[in-house]
Amino acid sequence: MTPLNLLRRHARWLGLAWFGSGALIATPAFANCTVSPSSGSEPTLQSTLDSLLGPDTVPVSSCIADGADSLWTTVNQVGAIQIQIELAGNAASNSFGIYDPNTNLLVPIFSGSDGAGDIATIIVTPNGSQWTVRTWDANSPMSSYTVSTSAFGFYLQTTQNGGTTLYSDSSRNVGGADYMYAWGPLAGNSAGQYIIAWEDSVGGDGDYQDFVAQLIDVQPVNPVPLPASVWLLASGLLLTRRWWTREPAVTRRQ
Repeated sequence: MTPLNLLRRHARWLGLAWFGSGALIATPAFANCTVSPSSGSEPTLQSTLDSLLGPDTVPVSSCIADGADSLWTTVNQVGAIQIQIELAGNAASNSFGIYDPNTNLLVPIFSGSDGAGDIATIIVTPNGSQWTVRTWDANSPMSSYTVSTSAFGFYLQTTQNGGTTLYSDSSRNVGGADYMYAWGPLAGNSAGQYIIAWEDSVGGDGDYQDFVAQLIDVQPVNPVPLPASVWLLASGLLLTRRWWTREPAVTRRQ
């Protein structure tokens, strides 16, 4: 087997679409998602999405499978998040952001002063062996953070029980509970975008319309950025290919 074929074999084994990004774009798997009716006069999640995107555009019962919506990344380094609705009783004190899956660093994006219609911009750029994340919105100046990877998860912090942090990666939540559902990629005028919806209370009512946001140029990755040792293996294979394909010297017949 030539080194080129070996490289292709390893690329298939690793699930690589391309080398160098630090994150792999996922093809989302879908699952049945349970959404409870809303209490009182609050709109249901389905009626909320219907009003935003059109009737039956996004059936709430069929969302991205748990685990396939754990980590995300920006498209071409720049993405945006828009709050569509926030109906939580803790809305004034809740905060939303992204986190580094390797270092657990929390990067805040929205706080209690933000509400429906507010848009935040996220820029993720390489910085040597690390990455720089910059975020800002109309209510906050630009903030800059150093993270270990271009992939990130989402979190929602509430004041419940003295302060609780809920994660898009269910394995980080107590009992492996899934507090965030996601749908997409969308079609039509919102082509390529995603919707995320949160239940903000441990043991809550399960209506998943406490915090709903639309992701623009942000998409899931699968499943985590590869460790440095794997990238070194890929680089070594590339170097081997370069050596293998070097043109041999030509021997002229005397």
